[in-house]
Formats: sequence, C-alpha cells, structure tokens
Amino acid sequence: WECMFESLKSYKAQHGDTFVPATYPEYPALGNWVDNQRQAYRMRVETENGGTKVSNNGLVMTDEKIEALNSIGFVWNLYEHAWNARYEELKQYIKEHGNSLVPGNYKVNESLGIWVSKQRRNYKVRGEKLKNTGTVNKLNEIGFVWDVHEAQWLERLEDLRRYRQDTGDTLVPKHCKGYPFLGTWVDKQRSDYKR
Repeated sequence: WECMFESLKSYKAQHGDTFVPATYPEYPALGNWVDNQRQAYRMRVETENGGTKVSNNGLVMTDEKIEALNSIGFVWNLYEHAWNARYEELKQYIKEHGNSLVPGNYKVNESLGIWVSKQRRNYKVRGEKLKNTGTVNKLNEIGFVWDVHEAQWLERLEDLRRYRQDTGDTLVPKHCKGYPFLGTWVDKQRSDYKR
C-alpha cells in the first residue's frame, strides 16, 4: 500500500491532481489502485461508524490510510467533485450575466451549458425526490432557474410593465427599440388568449 501511495504522490507532483486514468502508461496498476481506494472508502462509509469492513476487492480502508490520502488532496467522490466544480463555474456565470440561464451551446464553456441543462432535466424527471437534497438546495441558494420558459415569460411580463409605464399602453410594435422580443411575445399572448 505504501509503495502505491508513494507512486500516487509522484503522480500528483507531476500532474497536480490524483485523477489517475485507468490506463496510465507509466504505471498501469496505479489507476486501478486509486479506484480500489475509492471503492474501499465507499464500503467503509456505507458500513460505518468506525468500522473497517472489507470491500469487494479485499481492501480495508483504515483511518490511517484515509488520513494519508487526505493529506495529498485525494478526491474520494469523483461525481461530487465534478458537480462542485461545475457549481463554482455556474456561480461565476451568474456573477457575470446576472442569471443562471446558461445556453446549452454556451461557447465559452460548453460543459457548463450541458451540466445546467442536465440539472434541470434531473429535477423535472425526479422532482419531489430531489427537492430537499444538498444539490437542489445549493442551486436554490444562488437563484438557479429551474423552469427556463417560466423565467423568460416572467421577464417579458416585466418588460411589458415597463413598456406600459413608458408609453401608457400595451400596443407593442413587432420591432420595438429597447424591447427586442416584446412585440412577438405580446402577439403570442393575445393569440393564446383567443384560443
């Protein structure tokens, strides 16, 4: 174990992280060893508290091993790590753009747009089951918009209120300076109302 741990420390010194690929050419067994550490840790967490149940791969994750791996910044949960990285990127996007409406084809950071869409899709599909999870709560804390269509509708409604305040009416022309999408939106609302 100590020999592999030293190899992992060398990997981190060279690459800056402990995300060893499954097929690391310089030391093929290292990626597998890293994966086994995560598996043993998960098994321990699932059977805790304080226990050292043997994982499927025969490994026992002790406090000493956990402490050693933690000392080099070992990431135990890759999904959680990736989720938190995207969350931080989203917070930065909100800071720059004022909302969480990241386009699915966002050129600056394509993976962020995809991730945001996935959060909405998961919430739509699993709804109530996700309501009080840590991820939903974190997203709610930063004003995450779950329903893009509703958010856009409310934004147009606010535009219409401002337009009415400016002009005294709601007769918005198709192309209106200062309100680029409002004329089309108002037409659609009237059309939907007539149905």
